[in-house]
Amino acid sequence: NVPARAEVRPANETISLSLARPVGPGSVTLHIAFAGKLRDNLRGLYGATSQGQRYAFTQLEAADARRFFPCFDEPAMKARFRIAVTTRDSATVLSNAPIQRQEQADGGRKTVHFEETPPLSTYLVALAVGALEASSPTKCGKTEIRVWHVPGKGALTGFSLEAARECLARLEKWFGLPYPYAKLDLVAVPDFEAGAMENAGAVFFRENLLLLDPKAATLAEQKRAAEVICHELAHMWYGDLVTMAWWDDLWLNESFATWMAFEIVDDWKPQWKMWQDFQHHRAAALHLDALASTHPIHCEVRTPNDATENFDLITYEKGASVVRMLERYIGPKTFQKGVRAYIRRHRESNATAADLWRALAEAAGEPVDPVVRPWIEQEGFPVVSLRRGRRDGRSVLA
Repeated sequence: NVPARAEVRPANETISLSLARPVGPGSVTLHIAFAGKLRDNLRGLYGATSQGQRYAFTQLEAADARRFFPCFDEPAMKARFRIAVTTRDSATVLSNAPIQRQEQADGGRKTVHFEETPPLSTYLVALAVGALEASSPTKCGKTEIRVWHVPGKGALTGFSLEAARECLARLEKWFGLPYPYAKLDLVAVPDFEAGAMENAGAVFFRENLLLLDPKAATLAEQKRAAEVICHELAHMWYGDLVTMAWWDDLWLNESFATWMAFEIVDDWKPQWKMWQDFQHHRAAALHLDALASTHPIHCEVRTPNDATENFDLITYEKGASVVRMLERYIGPKTFQKGVRAYIRRHRESNATAADLWRALAEAAGEPVDPVVRPWIEQEGFPVVSLRRGRRDGRSVLA
């Protein structure tokens, strides 16, 4: 054993470990003992309250896993996680993997041990602790789907269960791969900053995006809930199974999942005419993109704050518009073939935009990079002006 001294560097959110003496070549195991507080700012592992009950939840994207536990908190550094939690006997504990075993601990407490996860980026680790109740499960193939919620809201889970089942079946067919994780829990979180978070196997949502009153939910609320559920489930393949190598390609995850949600929900509910709604989303992105403060879809990320700032309409909606243009340009079947090859080639690993362009070019038999690069590396959008005039006695547009 070689002791180490830890030096905290708050400016760049890192800890430096200095060893008392050099270690030789070969495998090295690092043991770190640490303690932390339950946070109150909806980041890292934080506390929440509902109906007088106290809860703990995680929100680790983009770079807040480091606020939960010491880790190499970068998307390309995937690892397998084995999590154990000690809490009061009455509490439910959820994480990415199924429960492996449970042991009694002192003082009316229990320790819940979870199975080891597949390789995951740190920002996809999930933990929920508290008085959560589960819906009856629904099944999509071999996958059981449950909605977890605070007590008393079980009657609001029906629509989400149906949407998750229908979307998951279509996503499996589109990717040509079965759902890649051992379970699927959808968790309605009472205090949650993001709309939803694609934690592998344990997806977290704002309550109003997952729990719908069947007697009062409007069509717009149903469409929005279905879109968000499908967006997060698309991430199970595109984002979780294959993850961007660095945050400058965040748009790859979010643009694709945004496009995929409209594509899949439109297939499930064609009477909803989802692509008409997409035009409104795109208009909002173009409004933002017309400002001097806009940014390219693909932009440089140097700090955790840079990564967080990229979660906006440019990344999601403008990016999805570019994905749709590309899909239409090379053809839906060719696009699907290229994405399938990309997913299989990089599964449980990381990839860049260049890897996707390569797979799509192979499927299309023509270069893709020169077509798409100007759209993602330049801010703003082209404006086409039309003017009516006359030429040779005929009315023309110029």
